[in-house]
Amino acid sequence: MTDTLYCTVDTSRVASEDADKVSAGAIRTNVEKEMRDITERINWRCRAVTLDRKNPNRVRIACRDEAEHKEVKQVIETNLVEGARVLRDDLYPIRVDSVNRVAVLDETGNIRTGAAEAFGQENDTQVAKIAWLSNREVAKAYGSMVVYLNKASDARRLLQEGFFYAGGESGYTKPFEQLISALSRKSAENAPKKATTTTIV
Repeated sequence: MTDTLYCTVDTSRVASEDADKVSAGAIRTNVEKEMRDITERINWRCRAVTLDRKNPNRVRIACRDEAEHKEVKQVIETNLVEGARVLRDDLYPIRVDSVNRVAVLDETGNIRTGAAEAFGQENDTQVAKIAWLSNREVAKAYGSMVVYLNKASDARRLLQEGFFYAGGESGYTKPFEQLISALSRKSAENAPKKATTTTIV
């Protein structure tokens, strides 16, 4: 996990004739020009501009702080080439087990209004959103949830501490594994094993 703030532009839907307008170099040039006008700092430069290793159609602009991140994002959104889009900011999920259901869900089984903000204050962090993992139809007193945090450092801290406050009680933290990953592993385990042939010379 890293606390570097990135503004990520997805260029996968840009027409081929406009590809040169959304290269890393072109995006950097445009951002620097606009930011110099906004900040009145003639020497302002991007901290870094990189391509996502896993997806080369995504250009990532590294920002120095939250204020700069907000300005860079606004500049890019107002100067987007048709087909390009700015992706949502990175979030850092952690799983919390043994959470009091009443602290998270209301009487209708939905996430309580203000729960994210309240949990953020309890744990000295910024909670972007919450999702209940346990079966909502089964009215057990305690269950599990996933908490999406804005900062990687907070996710690391809460995982190291091992606890997360929710409604005054502490739940137990552990890394959150996406369901798709678990299903992929299960499929691999259940797949028929290929026979290997050894040739004796």
